[in-house]
Amino acid sequence: HVTVSGNRAVETGAGIFTGTADGETAISQSTITANFFESDLLPGGGIHHDGTGTLSLLSTIVAGNFSSADVSGPVDPASAFNLIGAGDGGSLGLVDGVHHNQVGSTANPLDPRLGSLADHGGPTLTHALILGSPAINAGNNFSGLEFDQRGQGFEREIGRQTDVGAVELQIAVSTPPMVAVGSGPGMAGTVRVFNSVTGEELFHLQPFGDVDVGGVRVATGE
Repeated sequence: HVTVSGNRAVETGAGIFTGTADGETAISQSTITANFFESDLLPGGGIHHDGTGTLSLLSTIVAGNFSSADVSGPVDPASAFNLIGAGDGGSLGLVDGVHHNQVGSTANPLDPRLGSLADHGGPTLTHALILGSPAINAGNNFSGLEFDQRGQGFEREIGRQTDVGAVELQIAVSTPPMVAVGSGPGMAGTVRVFNSVTGEELFHLQPFGDVDVGGVRVATGE
């Protein structure tokens, strides 16, 4: 339930380095991003697990770290609802699409679409989710938290599902991202609006021509 960002290390595990011989390390509802170490050719810029104990990730973002892969070392394959930017750092154990995990690779990393580290409310700096982030409505509130990392006033569950990571987008996102395309110059053509993910046409707007209401040209749509 924390943000780990902007840390630097000489070797791997710039964000978090775990070396537990026994027991369990669990990271839940956290955001681990923008950490780096001197060699960006090595994996594990976000998390490196170097031990025989169990490392579990739950509804956590580990992405956008400056390394060849965001996570290295074995992770409990039962870990769920995570977003891993590049997870091919060796022995990860998480598979894209299994247990609601989203896992990219060094060749095709997942972009979590995070804003910069800034004051988004609460006592600490955080990374806000940007509209269109794959983390939105893709997490799980395992602990039944009332608020996100920022504390009172920032609800943990908004919309149809909790967001992945430490910070909840404080608006409900229930409609798909859309793109509008005009089919003619100026007001002469129809404006068609599509779902930018599926390509489905959602609706279109047809101008009334020269009709205006109070000096504002109007359109109708279906």
